[in-house]
Amino acid sequence: MQWDDDRKGYWVTLYDGGEPRMYLVDSVYGDGAGQGELRPNWASVYEAALVQHMGSPGAIDGDYPSKAFRMLTGNSAQEERADIDEIREALAAGKPVCVGSQNPWAPGPFTIGTRAPTVTAPVENPPGQWTTIEFDIADSHAYSVLQVDEDSNVYLANPWGPQNAADGGGVIKLTPDQFQDAFPDQSIGGNIPRGVTMEEWRAFTNRSDG
Repeated sequence: MQWDDDRKGYWVTLYDGGEPRMYLVDSVYGDGAGQGELRPNWASVYEAALVQHMGSPGAIDGDYPSKAFRMLTGNSAQEERADIDEIREALAAGKPVCVGSQNPWAPGPFTIGTRAPTVTAPVENPPGQWTTIEFDIADSHAYSVLQVDEDSNVYLANPWGPQNAADGGGVIKLTPDQFQDAFPDQSIGGNIPRGVTMEEWRAFTNRSDG
């Protein structure tokens, strides 16, 4: 992603079958990806570029995270049932990881009609303040994995962002059992997009863990 001062926009490189395609983004969606008070950030710029790449806003509304990883990075991505140790290793190698919750309308590891679970878990909101709350994991939804700690607890971020109605938008800490129960699908990407830091990649919330 590179700023063009003459054209007052960002040039964004996306990939189609591994081949680079460049798009100029000079505006973002007011009700789209944002951070905090919906200020434009790298995620909203990439969102606008993806709409150009895919042809319409509806075309980017839902799909497997592995597809997004391939378009964003040009690298291969895995869509598989990874265990927590594999996820930890991927994060340590600088690879982005997303997980998908149960889809009650499609076949998968669970019975059709099974909803994503309700969990009682710590949520860090605001930063530095952990509160244990009960909330629903959103059905058929992707979450970003931020960290796996030494006890194999998994830290997640909901890309709906701060103050969302599902979990409040803070960092979510799940036990290994809660994580395995809630997320049947994992996507492990290649390297993150050039020019984007790991902290920015994790910026679905206002905080990141390394």
